[in-house]
Amino acid sequence: MNVLTRPRWDHAASKANELTADFSSPPIPVYEIAERNGVNVVFVDFGEHAESVSGLCDFKSARIYVNKDDSPERQAFTMGHERLCCAKGKKPRRPLSPDALIQRAL
Repeated sequence: MNVLTRPRWDHAASKANELTADFSSPPIPVYEIAERNGVNVVFVDFGEHAESVSGLCDFKSARIYVNKDDSPERQAFTMGHERLCCAKGKKPRRPLSPDALIQRAL
């Protein structure tokens, strides 16, 4: 791996510690953390894509869409994952609609 593609574990750990500093033990309230940091979390029905899409982040609106049919544990993981993507500014090369993001995930 080169420098541009190497995972930045130290950065991820630092960001996770920063976001969870107020919590001393599990479960970590990822929904509240996302909302408190300006990211709106919306639980949606992904319809025919529900089996293959757990969630996605709409960067333009700072909104995370989470599969309403997933287990609470999976939803928490998805919110945490997508929240970190939003925090890192990990954006697609060009803005995509939520429908386009779902299609890309398939």
